[in-house]
Formats: sequence, structure tokens, C-alpha cells
Amino acid sequence: MVKTQTVELLSGELIRKYSVTKKEAFERLKAEGITQNEQMVQKWCQKGLIDAVRVLKGSPTTKGLYINPISLETFILVMKKDVEAVTGMYTRIRELEEELESERERSQWAEQVPLNARITKDYDDIVLGEKFSRYTITMPDLDIVVCEESETKAVNKLVVAVLNYAREYLLDNFEAYINSPITNHHLPIVLKVWKLKTPKVVAKEIRKNLKKENF
Repeated sequence: MVKTQTVELLSGELIRKYSVTKKEAFERLKAEGITQNEQMVQKWCQKGLIDAVRVLKGSPTTKGLYINPISLETFILVMKKDVEAVTGMYTRIRELEEELESERERSQWAEQVPLNARITKDYDDIVLGEKFSRYTITMPDLDIVVCEESETKAVNKLVVAVLNYAREYLLDNFEAYINSPITNHHLPIVLKVWKLKTPKVVAKEIRKNLKKENF
């Protein structure tokens, strides 16, 4: 058992992990009929039965004991001798940890995926003294093709198309896309685009790998 550790201030991950005050923990334990004595909370934390940290600095309202809510709920279940519920809680915690790790792996995987595209200048034409051009950008990995009268407009149009596709893929029709042999291989690129988020950053990434033809 890990006894109560001390920190000067709660910050970052600790704020999320230790989000329950001593008073809140006592009220929860009291409601469950486990104790009527608030000092028992401190004793159980000191013994390491409940995971907690003691904040040393700050105002009187921010200093003191902060408790891990998962540890508190587990302790309640143990005290109530609900072994099956405890086992289920730990199983769910492991599942959540595995999901988080899987999400981190997908994120790292997506970071390494390039946004490959090819732009071709289809023609230049002069009509009544004015020059007209046509640019086509193809992103074969996502089967997206756009055309515009300038390279900049073509890139911007591609960015809009790619972001819209990523949103549709992940938020609107994920099950259909991920289970389709035509689109399931798009996932790493879609995750990459979703991670980049803003049109400006997506455009920059596309330009980094943009191959030009017939210029």
C-alpha cells in the first residue's frame, strides 16, 4: 500500500487524478454508512487504503487532503464486501487504460503518415488577351481530386475537401467507412488530418509533400 504523498501544489495530471476533497470523501463514505467520523478519512489515507495526496501550500481552502475518486469508490466497495463489483471496477479500469494506450499508439502512428498529393498544370490559354489556367490536385490515398484556376485555390479546395471527409469519416459514418474494403485503409490519413485540425496546418502539410507535374 502506498501511503499519502505530499506535494506543494496540485497541477497538471494531479488535478485530474486527485479531484475529491477530504470533506467530499467523508460525505460519500457517510452516505454509504461506512463512517460517521471525518477523521477516519485521514487515517485510511495515511495507511494507504485510499490513494490521496496532501497539498502543503496555498490558501486554507486549497491546502489539505485530495483523494483519487477511483480509489475512494474501490474502498467503498471493499468495505461493503462487494467483491464482484470491485473485480468489475478493476476490469473496467484496465479496459480504459488499454483504450487510452491504443489511442496514444494510433496518434503516434498517424503522426508518421504523410499527406501525399500531386498537382498538374493542365493548360494555359489566352482568351481576349487574358490568361486562363487550370490546376488539378489529386490525393490518391483518399481518392480525392479537385480542380481550380490557380495553385493556391486548388490547395485550399483540397484542404476543405479533406477536412470534410475526415469529419464525415470519424463522426458521421465511422462504422460504414471502417468496415468497407474501399475506405478502411483511409483511417491513418483521416486520423492525421483530424489531428492537424486547422485548414492552415493541413495546407502546410499538404504542400510539404506536394509533387508538381507539367509546370
